[in-house]
Amino acid sequence: MDCGWFIWVASPARAHMPGSLKACLDLAEATGAAWLQFDRDCAPIAELPVYDW
Repeated sequence: MDCGWFIWVASPARAHMPGSLKACLDLAEATGAAWLQFDRDCAPIAELPVYDW
């Protein structure tokens, strides 16, 4: 994989993460996911905000 990030949903650093990232982790956790992958080529998820860069 050339681009993207994996984040462990149960990361102990979660308490120190920004709210927008916590929202992603909360949604991933609600679906039973253990890992969250961010990838620029994936379609946006309707339940999460999208930001122009």
